[in-house]
Amino acid sequence: MIGDGKTKYDHSNDGIPQQIGGCPSDFRGKEHATVAKVKYVQNQMLQIQLSVRGDDSWEDCFIAENVTLPTLGYLGFSAWTGDVHDNHDIIRVTTHGITNPHVEHAKQGNQSGGSGASSSGWGVWFFVFVLVGLGAVVGGVFLSRKAQERSYKRF
Repeated sequence: MIGDGKTKYDHSNDGIPQQIGGCPSDFRGKEHATVAKVKYVQNQMLQIQLSVRGDDSWEDCFIAENVTLPTLGYLGFSAWTGDVHDNHDIIRVTTHGITNPHVEHAKQGNQSGGSGASSSGWGVWFFVFVLVGLGAVVGGVFLSRKAQERSYKRF
């Protein structure tokens, strides 16, 4: 389901009114991990694949075309759908963001102004870090020489 942040899940109808796809799968009681893979291509498609045999093979659960996800999204997991619920252990969730380098380059080419320097301030912080480091080295050398001069004066 794709929620809008306001509409509640329809438990009495197992979420059918909000469902964009689904599939049956025999994943219970396996001796190996069963895995689901979600692939989303912005404004084009949403694909769910399952690996339940333990041999790293993938089966399509569903592919939904012309899917647009909200720009600010939340990923949630539940084993409770309606009258039926079950216990499941979610061992790991991994996400990857992939951008199209051609699109990113085109966006950068259309921007105006700026000198091309990073707006994050990374260069400024690096410069400050170098200055602090140099100051520490110079200060250490100065204090070391002062201590050495004091030790010569005693004898």
